[in-house]
Amino acid sequence: MGNVQTLGKLQSGMLVAGAKYLPKFLGKELTKRSLDLLVTSEDLPEEDNRVTLEGGTVRITVRPNNLTGHVRLNRKLKKILKEVGFPLVLSKTLPVNFTACPMRNNPNGERSE
Repeated sequence: MGNVQTLGKLQSGMLVAGAKYLPKFLGKELTKRSLDLLVTSEDLPEEDNRVTLEGGTVRITVRPNNLTGHVRLNRKLKKILKEVGFPLVLSKTLPVNFTACPMRNNPNGERSE
């Protein structure tokens, strides 16, 4: 119920954004030699998790769940990366507003995934 995938190349500004104690020069050196991966996990069905349209504004309501599985997947990936020679593994949890539910309008006006 999760996966690991490659990401577009991380740039130093992306790495140091919001990092209070990471100097830009260090971010630049780290990103020169980085392997950039994204770990995603599926939320389990939850009645309150939904995407709604309220007055023309898209609203995403999410209460994270399946966190035990997500943590386990992250730990496993970090272990594998260290075993194959990556001495430093940095990770960052993305905020809930990175939730994705691709939707499009059909020609007849109905919404579909």
